[in-house]
Amino acid sequence: MRAETGGSRCGARANVGYGELVSGGVTREGLLAGLQRLLPGVVAEGLRAHRLPLSTDRPRQPDGRVLLAGDAASLINPLTGEGIFYAVLSGALAGAAAVHGADAGAVFRRALQLRLGRHLRHSSTASWASRWPTLMDAVFRAAADDQRVFDDIVELGLADGRLTTRTLTAAARHLR
Repeated sequence: MRAETGGSRCGARANVGYGELVSGGVTREGLLAGLQRLLPGVVAEGLRAHRLPLSTDRPRQPDGRVLLAGDAASLINPLTGEGIFYAVLSGALAGAAAVHGADAGAVFRRALQLRLGRHLRHSSTASWASRWPTLMDAVFRAAADDQRVFDDIVELGLADGRLTTRTLTAAARHLR
């Protein structure tokens, strides 16, 4: 995207991540209107989009030398849409596994499972639970009251965190 603000050309480019759930009936016009609400005065040129695989279903890493990392492995947080952490981590793990030749796929699959398996189960569970606004409101109230709960939620949504006992207990206390 080329940004233009205040009538003068900046010449700068920015990669802006913005989206909406496809199930909400999103259109290109709706996305552009939302972008203008978020970044008023910015003129966007040459927009391109990519649909993120916000799913808890991930392809099985095949055996052999072909290694799927980042978006190709559907490593997108199903709760937040975050993927940079997964891309960098899975890329590093793929690089380490690549030296194993024909066994690289199996080595990589095990490394991903060891490093992200528990987190992916927890983020998938959180995504499933996000269907209930009352529950999510309780989680947000708990996070507003306790910095450690806030940090746990940020780790779950943006890195490799888990649903902690502290967060679940605090959310339960805030259910109305």
